[in-house]
Amino acid sequence: MFIKSLNEGLPIVLNMDLIVSAAFEEANRQLHIKFSGGDEMTLVGEEADRVWGIFGRKTDRNEDDDRDELDDPDEDEVTDDFEDINREMADLETQLVDGNITRLWAGQRLRDSARNLGSYWPTKKKRALSEEIKKVKERALAIADQAEMGALSNMINECLRAAFTSSVSVASTVRKLTEVQLELQRRKKLTPELIQQIREGKERAARHRARKKLNDAQLAKAGGSLIKYEKYKREAEAILKQDWATIFPKDQPPSFESLQNAETN
Repeated sequence: MFIKSLNEGLPIVLNMDLIVSAAFEEANRQLHIKFSGGDEMTLVGEEADRVWGIFGRKTDRNEDDDRDELDDPDEDEVTDDFEDINREMADLETQLVDGNITRLWAGQRLRDSARNLGSYWPTKKKRALSEEIKKVKERALAIADQAEMGALSNMINECLRAAFTSSVSVASTVRKLTEVQLELQRRKKLTPELIQQIREGKERAARHRARKKLNDAQLAKAGGSLIKYEKYKREAEAILKQDWATIFPKDQPPSFESLQNAETN
């Protein structure tokens, strides 16, 4: 943009693109202008007032243009974002049908995608698509809830089937079941059925070491060593009491006979 002006009575043309700064002193009506090449100029009086007014109108137009540019919808960006989250929802729904979601992060990732949908779009674009954004977010959050509940249920089932290879694996199983129980409580989704399944998983862990020792007793008996048989039985009973107190500190341990009956059934 070019501005025609007068400087010390001589006509000049100012190239707005070359101006790097302009300072207006109202008290003495002086406009100090600096150009990109290092040159400077001072306008005074009515001419300073007039040019400064043009600068103000130009700045206002530029700000409006910038806002319009920011708010100008990028249809490719909108389409890509909606396609991405719809694809993510479809994938998670397929996993729900297959029943193979075993980790909470699957639902949490979709929840994050829903939360961020449109967050980087200009305000004008978000307002125009607010209803569609709301519908997609609601559907995504519902699927995320289902996925997370499916994951928690599958984590319980994993603990019910997991093979115990060491005391570390026993402790790990108990810890996972406790974490699942706390998460279900937080979500207010801890049903009596799930409580029972978690209890069964923990009881299985509490009996594991005692059952191993009882198996040793049975092998000793089969081999004709009654002394070892009685010794292993006593050790199995002591281990059962110890592990049960660790996992269920408020409960009395079951009778040793129940462990023996479980082994023979």
